[in-house]
This record gives sequence, C-alpha cells and structure tokens, in this order.
Amino acid sequence: SSQIKQEGGKKPRPLKENFASKDNKKNPPAKAQIMQNQSLVPQKNNELPIKKLTFIQTSNNKNVHKLLSSAYYQYNQGNFAEALKTYQQVYKIDAENKDALLGIAAISLVQGKKQNAKRIYQKLVELYPDDASIKSVFDSLSNQMEASDAERITRIKELLRNNPDSPTLSFTLGNLLAEENRWAEAQQYYFQAYRLKPDNPDYLFNLAVSLDYLSQYKQAIRFYEMALNHAEEKIAGFNEKSVINRIDVLKAAVETNEEKQQ
Repeated sequence: SSQIKQEGGKKPRPLKENFASKDNKKNPPAKAQIMQNQSLVPQKNNELPIKKLTFIQTSNNKNVHKLLSSAYYQYNQGNFAEALKTYQQVYKIDAENKDALLGIAAISLVQGKKQNAKRIYQKLVELYPDDASIKSVFDSLSNQMEASDAERITRIKELLRNNPDSPTLSFTLGNLLAEENRWAEAQQYYFQAYRLKPDNPDYLFNLAVSLDYLSQYKQAIRFYEMALNHAEEKIAGFNEKSVINRIDVLKAAVETNEEKQQ
C-alpha cells in the first residue's frame, strides 16, 4: 500500500515505560511524574572515559570568549550544571561554536546521556570533517553504544525465556528494538505484552505505534482506539489529544487510498 503522508505531523514514538498499572485508576496526582524505570535493563559497564576538556577558543567575539572561559572553568571545577548553562548560552549565540558543542557533549557524557552526546558529535563531524579527534570520539561512541544495546537486548531475551509470562519484559524488549527502528520485531513483543495484559493502555499504544511504522494503518487505528478506551479507566503515559489527531489523519488517508484503488 502507498505510504501515508504525515499531514498530522510526525508519527508518535513509543512510550519508554509503562505508566499504566492495575491500581493506577483515573485519579492521578496533580503533577504525576513519568519516570523511566531502568531496573530491568542491564546497565552499560563499558563507559567512555571522561577526558579533561580542552579550551580551543573558537570565537573572536569578546562576550562569547568570556562565556566560554567561564564555562571551561566551571567544567574543570566539576560544576557541570553551571558549565552546561553557560555553554548553552554560547550555543544560542553561535550554534556552530566548537567549544560550546564539545562542552555540551562532554557534560552529556558525564551525566550518562550518551545519545545526546552522540548527536552533538555527529553535528561536530559534519561541521568539522577534517578534525580527526572529533571523528575518533564519534566512532568510539557509536561503536560502544551499538555493542551495549546489543548486550541489553540479548540480556532481556534471556530473562524473557525464563519468564515468558512477563508483560513488562516483553514491553521493555519491544522498546529496545524500537529504538533501533526494528519495528517488525518490536511489534511482536508489544503484541505479546498486550496479549498478557490486554487492558494496559500503554501496551496498546506502543503496539499501535509499531503498526503505524509498519504501514499497517487499519490495525494501527484499531489499537490506538483501544488504547484511548482503556485510558478512560487508567492513567496512560501518552497524550490522548495527539492520539485522536493521529487516528483522524490515518482514517482520512486510508479512505483516500481506498477511493483511489476503486
């Protein structure tokens, strides 16, 4: 079938955790926080060593130079939150400033935000393709993350073999596969989580998202609608209005495609 254009914006992304639970009725606290639960996901042990940041001075702007000097000092004092704020100030002034980007990437690594660091290094590689040190760090980070993710997937699969009736493990494995855009595999595990706990709106939502990415739009609509129905009784981690909008986009597009085929 032809691909549906994204008139309603980008496709939703899967929820990274299950916020809905058996006792989570539709009476949430005023400011319910959705926290990512990593307890079932093995942590990555092969961390990149955090190297001392080098101040390159990539701007002749006096104000930018002053901010960079301050950020560099704060970083080396271990005041990472203040350093990050200052580097971000420079980034707002000059989005291609090498010092600012390297500083933000370094702090992302300190904070364990490897995906963010990788994105920044990818931008640095594009901006400074002749800088061998930047390319080296980017390659090391990419290889390490790929290996770590593969290890996590293998570990969750082992746990699932020993606990085949665990919807949480199936949901977690689906998320790990979805992060790598392995949608066909992710869909299978989301369906397994749904089969084991069919009234969980978050399981239904992620299953619908995976079907959406697989261009199985009619099935996606069905599970989006089921997720909304169960979200009336339990707290869900997705934005209900966005789901309704996505359903409308899919229904209109499916109808148009069917008319063209007649």
